Formats: sequence, structure tokens, C-alpha cells
Amino acid sequence: MVYSVAADVRRIINTSLPDADLTSEIVLADAEIDARNLSDLGANLLLNISRFIVASYVANRDPASGPVGEGSQAYRSPVEWRLLAERLINAVSGLPFVTYNEPVNTS
Repeated sequence: MVYSVAADVRRIINTSLPDADLTSEIVLADAEIDARNLSDLGANLLLNISRFIVASYVANRDPASGPVGEGSQAYRSPVEWRLLAERLINAVSGLPFVTYNEPVNTS
């Protein structure tokens, strides 16, 4: 299922990656959401989880990328974007908190 689109991702991270690349990353992120049985969460939560996971992929592929908006400066690295997604998942689902010691590699 598709929980976000390229325009949604661009609202939280500036990147030079084309929409086609973002769409490929969205497919991976949304497949992970489905595999983790999170699809019963609300649409807005799924949108944000998807966007944060995709932002972690984008930050890994495009080191020049950066957050959009005020107050988002702390979430620049792939790991920090990913941790934001995991914290949201944990807060709303009660599922165990997952951490990653290395940047997410999408190649």
C-alpha cells in the first residue's frame, strides 16, 4: 500500500533526487510498514512514518540533502531520520523500539 508520495517527502527534506528515485524509496519504506503490520494505524501516522523512513534513505543517498522547516535541524543524518520514525512507531503502537547502528543502505 502507498502511504506517501514524492511531494510528501519533499515537504520534510530538500533533495536533488528526482521524483522517480523518491518513488522507488517510498515503495521500499511502505513495504517495510506493511511487513511490520503497521497498516492499521491512522492515515496521518502512516504518512509521517513513511516520510521519515524515506528521508533516512534520501539522507543516505544524498548527503547534501537537508531538513525543511523550522525546528528540524536535529534530524539531518540517515540514522536520526530513522530514529524519528522508530520513536513514532513505538509511541503509537507499543511495538519494541528498533535502533540502527549504521546508516540505512538502500543499494
